[in-house]
Amino acid sequence: MSRRFWLGLALSLPILLVAMGDMLPGNPLHHLLSMRAMNWMQLALATPVVFWCGLLFLSVPSRP
Repeated sequence: MSRRFWLGLALSLPILLVAMGDMLPGNPLHHLLSMRAMNWMQLALATPVVFWCGLLFLSVPSRP
């Protein structure tokens, strides 16, 4: 459980930075990557967080 948490945290921090990048003065992230590339990066980082780190929360309600 601890390993899943730390991996989820490590993958979530870049997602948080990209999502909140519009709030930074001067939008420095928009000069590095296009919006399309940032969207694909968010998808690639969020998928393991949802399906592997959140597996416990996704599978428990489905048990009888």
